[in-house]
Amino acid sequence: MADYAFRYTGKRLLFDGFMKVTPVKEKLIEFPDMTEGDNINLKKLLEKQNFTNPPARYNEASLVKMMEELGIGRPSTYSPTVSTILNRGYVEKKENQFYITDIGVIVTELLVEHFGDFINEKFTAALEDKLDNIETGDYQWKEIIRECYKDFEIAMNEADKKIEKVELEDETTDVICDKCGSNMIVKKGRFGKFLACPNYPECKNTMTFSDQPEKPIVSDEICEKCGVNMVVKKGRYGDFLACPNYPECKNTKQIVKKLGVKCPKCNGDVIEKRTKKGRKFYGCNNYPKCDYTSWKEPVTEKCEICGELKVKDNSSDDGETICMNKDCKK
Repeated sequence: MADYAFRYTGKRLLFDGFMKVTPVKEKLIEFPDMTEGDNINLKKLLEKQNFTNPPARYNEASLVKMMEELGIGRPSTYSPTVSTILNRGYVEKKENQFYITDIGVIVTELLVEHFGDFINEKFTAALEDKLDNIETGDYQWKEIIRECYKDFEIAMNEADKKIEKVELEDETTDVICDKCGSNMIVKKGRFGKFLACPNYPECKNTMTFSDQPEKPIVSDEICEKCGVNMVVKKGRYGDFLACPNYPECKNTKQIVKKLGVKCPKCNGDVIEKRTKKGRKFYGCNNYPKCDYTSWKEPVTEKCEICGELKVKDNSSDDGETICMNKDCKK
């Protein structure tokens, strides 16, 4: 049993104090007299599992309190310090708590590796004490600066030789650029995160970014590749259906928008379609068996003269309809 540590808890009265006049009924567990190597009898073995909880995340108040306890900075620098780590993107603030970012992790690791002596809280606190001594006249500020800068310059030159440029990978999203069709990426700007097109500078499209993605609209259409309900996504040319198991399944479909109009050639359904460049047109759902197409939207109304379908007049702002038959005078 030498590999295990045992702990005994008990309570023994050392000084009765007020208990002389006000007795307190409390069960005391006396400590037995034991020495190392004594044999003891096991009465009962209780198995119990405990889980430790991680420390609470810092918020602005707890971070300032920690800086005060460690002697880091002074009241005039607390607020600028918090603003700096936020503005530089080292941390993000979510629900009044700080979360370290990827760039924050990288910067911290580099600082610890190359400037460990200078970011140590003991060094910072000692420097604060020296600054206080400058105020009282016990130190000359030039001596303190010269002393600190000498070692810092050596560390800076060494780090400059060893640290290579760190490239952060862009975070690709499912949001499609509505100008060129590429997947937008997350960028960090002066006012936080935003979405940008990866084809910059050819495409300079940007969008607002939200950490809480919109809940996808689930359709009744089943993905024929993996058997799950497809979801509605927004693309360059409008909404489309995509498999929710992306990127494992990259199946996509157009959303079929029926007009309620029968095809004049085969009596199929006329649906809305788009060209590869995104231009809207109308065709038969029986394509390629039926090649009916129209740039103008057909309506259920028929021409009084020739009986052909009418279409919306694109040149009219009043929603007027005209006969689709070019030879008809109507």
